[in-house]
Amino acid sequence: MKPAALKILATLLTALLMVVLFASAYFSLTAAVGLIRAANTLGRQVATFSELLYGITAVLALVLLARRHPWSLRVLIVWAAAVILTSALAPVVWGRTTWAVGAGSAAAVAIGLGVLLGAWQFLRVRAAGNTGP
Repeated sequence: MKPAALKILATLLTALLMVVLFASAYFSLTAAVGLIRAANTLGRQVATFSELLYGITAVLALVLLARRHPWSLRVLIVWAAAVILTSALAPVVWGRTTWAVGAGSAAAVAIGLGVLLGAWQFLRVRAAGNTGP
C-alpha cells in the first residue's frame, strides 16, 4: 500500500478511536458517578471503580492522542484492560447474571478492542515508515 494511503487510513482509524474514547469517557463517567452511592457490595464497588478508571483513562488517552504523545499506546492498554474488567463484572454484580455471561462479555469486548487497537497501532507504525520488529 502506498504511504499516502497508509497515512489516510491511520488518520481515519485514529479519528474513529477518538470517537470511541470520547463516548467511552462520557458514558462511563456519567454512569459511574451515579452508581457510586448504589455500590453497596465489594463486587459493585470494584465494577464502579473500574468504570471510573476507564472513563479517566479515556480522557487521558484523548489528550495524549491529540498531542501524538509516545505514551498513547500505554494509556490505551490500561483503558482497554479497565473496559474489559468492567464488561466482565458489570453483568454479574449489577445484572445478577452468571459468571459465564460475564466471561463471554469480556471476551467479546477484548476481541473488539484488540482488533481496533491492533489495527490502529499497525497502521500508525506503517504510516510513519517504520516496519517495526
